[in-house]
Amino acid sequence: MLKSGGQQRSIGEVLALLRTEFADVSISKIRFLESQGLVNPERTASGYRKFRDDDVARLRYILRQQKEHFLPLKVIKGRLTQNDERTPAEQSPIPLRSEGSDAGGFVDRAGFLSATNLTEGQTRELEGFGLLTSEKSSSNGSWYSADAVLLGKIAERFFSFGVDARHLRIFKTGADREADLYRQMTGASRTPKRGQAQIEAAARLEELSNLGQALHIELLRQALEHH
Repeated sequence: MLKSGGQQRSIGEVLALLRTEFADVSISKIRFLESQGLVNPERTASGYRKFRDDDVARLRYILRQQKEHFLPLKVIKGRLTQNDERTPAEQSPIPLRSEGSDAGGFVDRAGFLSATNLTEGQTRELEGFGLLTSEKSSSNGSWYSADAVLLGKIAERFFSFGVDARHLRIFKTGADREADLYRQMTGASRTPKRGQAQIEAAARLEELSNLGQALHIELLRQALEHH
């Protein structure tokens, strides 16, 4: 992969950039993607990673393919490898944002319905139960973030099984309570931290979140098997 010039950033600086769009990304996630050969930052003489603009765009592309299209890393890596093997003139630039969205990464109501396959009625129900929110503009209507689109896609799958929007409230209530617990345990609800303290707090939040997911899966498995 040929890299262009541009500013060199530390892994912490890259994390801060990516979190404007991917709230759950972490340093360990970036390192994992590197270990899988999906990104290859330069290294200083002392071993510190330095990411150029191409590396950041590549990470955005990978995370977006996972988040919006649920693609496994093997498929994403294959697509990136095919692009890397082309000559520079043949290579397609990795997009910095999704097609069909505005410069802020949002889609309008019509784009949201098209991306999620939800009906207007289903969308209103999700909004009515507080499961879905939009960024509203008085002149341009409602706009939806990538997170909202992902939630809409998941909800649509539930609807295909006959689950109603009101039944999905239990997930929202549980997630809110779990998030509050983790914030209390890590102090994330206090004055925002800076630098290394911010990174360490984010790492603790990620570990607690992973433990919570594992516990939820195991409790659900046991409940389904024993009742």
